[in-house]
Amino acid sequence: MQIASWISKLTEPMVLVVGLMTLGAWQQGLRGMPFLYFVVYIVFFFLGSLALRILAVKKLQTNWDISDREKRVKSLVPFLGICAVFFSCILFWNNAGLTHFGIGLVTWLLGFALITLRTKISGHMAVLTLLFGYMIIWFGAYWWLSLVLFPFVAWSRLILKRHTIIEVIGGVLYSVVFLLALQVIMR
Repeated sequence: MQIASWISKLTEPMVLVVGLMTLGAWQQGLRGMPFLYFVVYIVFFFLGSLALRILAVKKLQTNWDISDREKRVKSLVPFLGICAVFFSCILFWNNAGLTHFGIGLVTWLLGFALITLRTKISGHMAVLTLLFGYMIIWFGAYWWLSLVLFPFVAWSRLILKRHTIIEVIGGVLYSVVFLLALQVIMR
């Protein structure tokens, strides 16, 4: 259980999204001070999101992963609002690639929230798939090797009884379908 807990903590979706947004900014050509400002902006966004998550966990009287689907929906609504503000601020960087990337992330989150209205999928697996999917798209096929991490994260979600196997697979499939659709749209 201890190893599963550590794996879960290391792959916390909020942390992975910070890494994804940082890589996305770099990939979209931000360098120098604009990149540094963006990283600082992401850190503030993360801290605000973290505070909101802590409040949601306390108010909803739930675990950190917000395992109960209905409580998860209640926590996603304000988070969507914060993400809308975050995205509108991305426009200040005046970078078309970064704007498209931001639209993609907000669209992904909106889709995740809509799915959560009906069923619960693994956010850990969905965000991990999104992160490594983008890395494969941006940096090449050798990032396929990162897929070796997936069984460990899936195992941790199952051992901790946060998800069923269907919910774990659902998280992966959601992000795979999203990335494939994004690739078709972007061509």
